[in-house]
Amino acid sequence: MRKMLVVLALCMPALARAQTSPAQLVTVARAYSQRGQDAKAIPLLKQALQQDPKNADAHYLLGLAYSRLDKPKDAEAELLDTVKLDPKNYQAYLLLGMSRDLRNDPEGALHVYEQAIAVDPARPEAYREAGSSALLLGQGALACKDLARAYELSAQNPDVAADYAYALVRSKQCPLAEKVLEPAVANDPRNPDLQATFGDALACQGKGAPAMAAYAKATARDPKNAQAWFHLGLLRLESGDGAGARTALTHAQALRPHDPEIAAAMKRLPKAP
Repeated sequence: MRKMLVVLALCMPALARAQTSPAQLVTVARAYSQRGQDAKAIPLLKQALQQDPKNADAHYLLGLAYSRLDKPKDAEAELLDTVKLDPKNYQAYLLLGMSRDLRNDPEGALHVYEQAIAVDPARPEAYREAGSSALLLGQGALACKDLARAYELSAQNPDVAADYAYALVRSKQCPLAEKVLEPAVANDPRNPDLQATFGDALACQGKGAPAMAAYAKATARDPKNAQAWFHLGLLRLESGDGAGARTALTHAQALRPHDPEIAAAMKRLPKAP
């Protein structure tokens, strides 16, 4: 297979002048795609589709290329053609949903992720993306349900644990969020996103000291985490540590200068000596 790809790639100028089959064009385009050379893949895929407009693989690879090149509208058009021609293509639904997310259409994205789940309910990716879209739509219960399923299917993935716990915190299910995060934090204590969300889970239960410790770890690993700095500042302010609160909130405001909540917290700081 590798030798054939090399030969085809070397001969593409001559092949392009001949009537190369769509299958050959897609094979070479896929090889380019796997190497991230989308600009080389696109003309071959367009040529394949001129010969065979119903080639689902060509539509999918073209949608993938457009997605990588930050052209979500063009990507969506190709991926819609893909799922029409191949309604069991899980990856195409997943990528289509992500393209809609990039176009700020979480409702449309959620619908597509649900189609992906129907195609293959044993894979976690679509549940995770659906949960994130549901959160954007304010559908907390649905978000927790989808992210719980993603967590069941990939409990060892710290990013999924963080997403699920974040949805739980948003839904005020903080003890469960803490339980979900405890093993993930123990396995990956240097992960700033895990530490920040763990801090949220602890803070919403009134566990100020361990929450501040988690936020401090998060900001140490990721100094650009404005939310962790902000929440750390609030807890330090509540604990009477004016100087520590000022430091944390100043970092938060530098990262998010137009955030009204941070600005309001800054006004609550005691006057500097």
